[in-house]
Amino acid sequence: MCAPCVVRMQDLSTHTSDIHSKLVDIMQDRLVAAARQLTQEAAKWGTNPPNQPFELSPALTNLQKQLTTLHTVLTPLLQQEEVQYIFGRVASLYSEALAVTFDALQHPKLVPPQPPAQPQGANNPLSRGLGMRGGGTGSFSVSVTVDPQELAAWEDGRRRNAYYALQVSACECAVAGVYRLHVGN
Repeated sequence: MCAPCVVRMQDLSTHTSDIHSKLVDIMQDRLVAAARQLTQEAAKWGTNPPNQPFELSPALTNLQKQLTTLHTVLTPLLQQEEVQYIFGRVASLYSEALAVTFDALQHPKLVPPQPPAQPQGANNPLSRGLGMRGGGTGSFSVSVTVDPQELAAWEDGRRRNAYYALQVSACECAVAGVYRLHVGN
């Protein structure tokens, strides 16, 4: 092959890789926004009256729509292997981030309060007065009682949303399997 052709092929490969990375970055940004929104929505889980049907998280349904749109747009434009590669990377990001997000969620009444802010400094009289050295924080706890039915309803909301997130990412699993097979973790 001629030298200019090799350079052009390398440029094309680099450009394609950059585009794939940008698409994954865009979906990662959307995932971060959805995780933030999901954390805010979690406070409302279990507050619906018993006669109302459960509503899935708008953050998760929006995320599912965005994934579907991306797949619909990319499928006619890219080769199947490229779509699988992109969705494999997105699937691994989503599965890890959503698992961490759902694991970190707690009932709003069970979230431990933040200890009072302490001014920093070794000679802080307030710190010395509390028996602390160097502005550290002492133990700080508050006992909170949560209605068991309220907690069960909240946990049910968390479980249903986690299951929905699993279903959304299940459509990516076949693609993710191909990605892991060819690229690795």
